Amino acid sequence: MVKKSRKLKVSIVIRNKNEAKWLKIVLKKISIQTFKDFEIIFIDNDSDDNSIDIAKKFKIKKIFKQKKYIPGKFLNFGVSKSYSEYIIFLSVHCIPLNKNWLKNFINFMDNNKNIVAAYGKQIPLPGTNSKNSLDMNLLFRDKPIYHHKDPYISNANSIYRTNILKKNKFNESVGNIEDRLWAMKACKRNEVIAYTGSSEVYHLHGVHQHENESERSRSTMKLLRNNYNWTSCDFIKKNYFNYSIILNCRGNLTPMNKIKKLLKILNLKKNKYLNFSKIFVLSKEKIMLNNSKKLNKIQPSKNLEKDLKNIYYSFYKEWINTDFVLYLNSKGSWSSSTINKLLSYNSNFSNNSTCYAKKFVGNFIVNFPEGGQIESLKLEEREKKPYLTILNWANGSIFENDYLRKGITFDKNTKLLF
Repeated sequence: MVKKSRKLKVSIVIRNKNEAKWLKIVLKKISIQTFKDFEIIFIDNDSDDNSIDIAKKFKIKKIFKQKKYIPGKFLNFGVSKSYSEYIIFLSVHCIPLNKNWLKNFINFMDNNKNIVAAYGKQIPLPGTNSKNSLDMNLLFRDKPIYHHKDPYISNANSIYRTNILKKNKFNESVGNIEDRLWAMKACKRNEVIAYTGSSEVYHLHGVHQHENESERSRSTMKLLRNNYNWTSCDFIKKNYFNYSIILNCRGNLTPMNKIKKLLKILNLKKNKYLNFSKIFVLSKEKIMLNNSKKLNKIQPSKNLEKDLKNIYYSFYKEWINTDFVLYLNSKGSWSSSTINKLLSYNSNFSNNSTCYAKKFVGNFIVNFPEGGQIESLKLEEREKKPYLTILNWANGSIFENDYLRKGITFDKNTKLLF
C-alpha cells in the first residue's frame, strides 16, 4: 500500500530563464519566511546559465525544464504538479519585502472564503524606470480591493485556490496578459478576485515594463520617492553580494609588484564588506603569492572573449557563489576609492554592468578596419562639437557573471561611469 504524502498548504511556482542573479535572491527570501508549510515548483525555460544548480543548492525537489515559453502553458504545467490548497505565482525577480509575505497571503485567503484569487503589492526599487514606478504607485495601494465586475490580477505576485485553477486553466495561445484574461472569465462566472497590500514584493521591471522615461515621470517620481522605505532592502547593498575578480594582465608583462599592489588594495580592511569568492589573473608570468588559496592563474590567449568564456566554463560551479565579477585592467591606476565607486554604481540593479568611460570632445576621424569612417572636422565653437564616448578599459568594469558565458564585459545597456 502506497502511503499518500501530506497535503501542503501552498505551492510556490517560479518561472525562470537565465535569471541566476535574481534566483539566488528570491530563494534566500523565501527560505526565511515565517510560514513554512510550502513547496517550490521551479520551471526553467531552457536556461544555459547555472540556474538549475542554484535551484538544487536550495534543495528544491520539483525542478522541471521546458523549452518553448508560453506563459499560460507554463502556469498550467505548474498547477498540474501541485496538490496544495493554494498556489502562488511569483516572478523570479519579485523579491518578498519581509518574512511575513507568505503568511500574510495565506491569512488573507483563509479570511476571505468568497474570493478565488488575490494579488499582492509591488514596490519599485531605486533603479526602477520612473514610468514603471508610477504604474506601481497607482496600481498597488495599501487598502484591499475586491474585484466583482472590473477584473484585474498580476501573476508577478499572486495566489489562487488550487481547486479553482484545476478546473479553469490559463489561456495557452497568448504571449502575455494571460492573468488578465483569466480574471475576466472569473468575473463572468461571478467569482471575486481581491488585492491585498500586506503581501509585498520589490519589483524592478514593473507591470508594463516601459523601456523609456519622460521628464514628467522622472520629476513626479522625485516627489514620490520619499514614500518608499528602502532601508530594509538589503539586496541593493554592496555587502549583500559575493564577488569574483578578474585581473587582466595580458599583453605586456605586468610586474609582480603591481599585481601584489592590486591584491593588497582589494584586501584593505576598509574593504572588509566585500566578499571575494575567487580571484582570476590573466597573465603569462609565474605568480608566487603567499596567500593564494583564492587565486587562479589563467594562461591568456590572443582573444579576451575566448579567455572570459574559458574562465566561465572551467570554473562553472564557482558561479553559484558569485553575484558580480569585478574586472580590473592592470594598466589602470587603481585605489580603494575608485574600486568602491565602481561597486557602488552597480548595487541597485538598474544595470547588469557598469564600465568606466570618458568623453572626447573635438575634431576626429574614426576609421574602420573593414572600410568606412566617421568624421567631425568643422571648425566651430567647442559647445557645438560632437563628442565620442570611449570605454576606459584601464579603469575596468563590473558585471554579472553570466556575461562571462557570452564572452563580454559590457553591452548596450551598460551604465557608463564618467
